[in-house]
Amino acid sequence: MPKENFNEKLIALLKTNPDFIDESGELLTAAVKDHAWKLDHNLIRLLLSDPEIKSTFFDEIDGHWIFNHNTFIRFNKNQSSVRVVADCPTKRTCEQGRYTHCVGGSSNAY
Repeated sequence: MPKENFNEKLIALLKTNPDFIDESGELLTAAVKDHAWKLDHNLIRLLLSDPEIKSTFFDEIDGHWIFNHNTFIRFNKNQSSVRVVADCPTKRTCEQGRYTHCVGGSSNAY
């Protein structure tokens, strides 16, 4: 089985929190960003639970891990602007807010 890339790992982790998904199980990036700005303890605990994600979005200062919400929000903004639809026959990408559109007719929400 191929190793999950960082973005897939982060999305899967965030989707374990029901506050961050819609009725169809898609990630609500606006909710995640809102919780990050508020320094929500549940989001921080969730991000700290994975060592790779922890080392990416937290800075260690004298044995304490400090959440760098600017890095987290900037990463999520950059990742959500362009997506490839996995089941799209043409594998085209485009910027359309939180949705990726496939030239072949299907579209998936991020």
